[in-house]
Amino acid sequence: MASLYKRAGKYWMLQFATPDKSVKRIHLGEIPDRTAQRLRDKVEMLVQAAFFGMPPDESLNRWVVSIADSPLATKLQAVGLLKQSLPRKLEGFLDEYIRLRTDVKENTRRHMVSSKNRILGFFSSEMVLSDVNRGGAEAFKIHLLGKFSSATAGRTLKAAIQFFEYAKDCKLILENPFKRLKIPRQTNESNRYFVDRETAQKILDAQTSIHKKLVFALARFGGLRIPSEVINLKWEDVDWVKKRILVYSPKTEHHEGKDKRFIPLFPELVPILREAMELNQGGSRFVCGKVRSGTLNLRTGLLKTLKSLGIKPWPKLFVNLRSSRETELVERFPLHVVTEWIGHTPEIAAKHYLQVLDQHWDCAAEESTGGFFAPRKLKE
Repeated sequence: MASLYKRAGKYWMLQFATPDKSVKRIHLGEIPDRTAQRLRDKVEMLVQAAFFGMPPDESLNRWVVSIADSPLATKLQAVGLLKQSLPRKLEGFLDEYIRLRTDVKENTRRHMVSSKNRILGFFSSEMVLSDVNRGGAEAFKIHLLGKFSSATAGRTLKAAIQFFEYAKDCKLILENPFKRLKIPRQTNESNRYFVDRETAQKILDAQTSIHKKLVFALARFGGLRIPSEVINLKWEDVDWVKKRILVYSPKTEHHEGKDKRFIPLFPELVPILREAMELNQGGSRFVCGKVRSGTLNLRTGLLKTLKSLGIKPWPKLFVNLRSSRETELVERFPLHVVTEWIGHTPEIAAKHYLQVLDQHWDCAAEESTGGFFAPRKLKE
C-alpha cells in the first residue's frame, strides 16, 4: 500500500514499502489534494506490479509514457518503480539507438545517421518521442518527397519505421506513427545504365595500371561488388582447374550460408588475371593488393579515365557495371543461376539490376514471339 501525508501542512509526501520491505518516500511538493490522491493510486499500481513481477497494464503504461522526461518520472526511477530507459527525446533516442547497433555494417550505419539527420532537420531535436504523431509522420513524408528523390525518401522512411518500432518495443511510445505510411519506391529507373562491351573494352585498354584494370574487369565481367568483394579476393580463391572463383561477400555474410559464393572464371577475366598474376610474381596473396591498401581512389580513377576518353560518366559507376553483367548473363543462363553468381535474389535482380535494352525491343519486333522463344545473345 502507498500512503500520503503532508509536511509543514502543505507539502505532500508519498510513502510505500518495496517487495524487500524497505520504505521509500517520494516528495510530491505543494500540489492539489486530488492530484496527490491520483498519484498515490498510480504509484500503488506500480508497487503491486513490482511486487508480483508483472508488467504494467495498458492504462498504467499509457500514464507512464505520458510522464516521460518529467521530474516525476525521474523520482519514480530513483525509488526503483520505473526502470532507467533510453532517452525519450528524439535526438537522444536516435543517437543511442544507432550506438547500440553494433551488429550492422559501416555503410548501414552511415545510412542510419543520414536518416537521423533528416528526421532531426524536420522535427525538433528536443521533441519527445510520443509527440510525433501520424500527422507529423505524413508531413515528414511530404517534406522528403519535395526535397529528395523517391529512393532517398523511401530509405529514410524505412529507417524511421525501424527507429520508432524499437521505441515501441521498449515501451517508450504506444504506437509507431510511421508504421502505416505507404513507402515510396526506392528504385530509380533513370539511374540504370548499360555499359556495352565496346565501351567496356575502351575503358579497359585505357587503364594505366593492372590494379585499375582488375577492378573494372571484376565488376563488369565478374559482377563483383566494389570494393568489398574485390579487396578480399585472394589468388588461392582462383581455381584455374575447375574454372571457378571463390568470392567472399561482407554485405551478405549475416545471412546464413551467404558469406561466400562461387562465380565462373569467365573467359573475359582470364587474360587480365593472368597478366596480374605474372606482374605479382608471388608478392601479395591478394589479387588486388594495392586496392586493399587503400592507396587507390577507385571512383576518382575511373572518372579520370572516362574523361580522357570523352565518355560521359553514368550514374552509380560500379553498381551499373554489375547491373550490365547481370543483364547480359540472363540472356544465356537461367535467372536463378545468374543470381547465384551475382550474389542476390531474383527479386532484388528484377527490382534493382536487370535492364530493358534497345536490343530487346529490336528482337521482339524482328522475330516471332509465338511458342518457344529463345532470346538472342546481346550484341557484342
